[in-house]
Amino acid sequence: MTTPHLLSQVGGIIGVADYFDEYLGNIPSELQYRQTNLDPDSKREMLAYLLKSPWLDGIQKDIEEKSNRFIPKDELLNEMMENTDYDYGGAYLARGTEMFGLDPESETYHGYSTTPLGQMLKAPDHKTAWKEIFMKEGGYTPDTPFASPHPSLTRDQAAQILMRKKF
Repeated sequence: MTTPHLLSQVGGIIGVADYFDEYLGNIPSELQYRQTNLDPDSKREMLAYLLKSPWLDGIQKDIEEKSNRFIPKDELLNEMMENTDYDYGGAYLARGTEMFGLDPESETYHGYSTTPLGQMLKAPDHKTAWKEIFMKEGGYTPDTPFASPHPSLTRDQAAQILMRKKF
């Protein structure tokens, strides 16, 4: 695998903003993000599970608290399924009803970034896809990298840390 942080295609050192994009572009094709098309029965099972999941409960509650508006779960789920930056079908095939993990710190459920075999479930343009790369390369989560009260890392700060680590 090409080391993504050293040289860009034009022959120079890449910038911080390009680090994660370059990395995602260099992972093996079988591990790259792609939407999974479920057969109709599997899709029905997944949607039935999601409607009753604590993950969707949390999203519904968060929207209601932040915007003071209630969205019925079926409408919310339909909107989520139209989102193309996360492979819900792939997550369901890989993990079944364990497709979301509970973050003990925030007590919220989150979709995994990869399958157990390492295939990306988040599209390169997903707002948190870079965090999976940082955790693999940096060895810790960018959300709480240091003891409190230090803030979480931004995408650019995380890229700078990884670039310094490689040189």
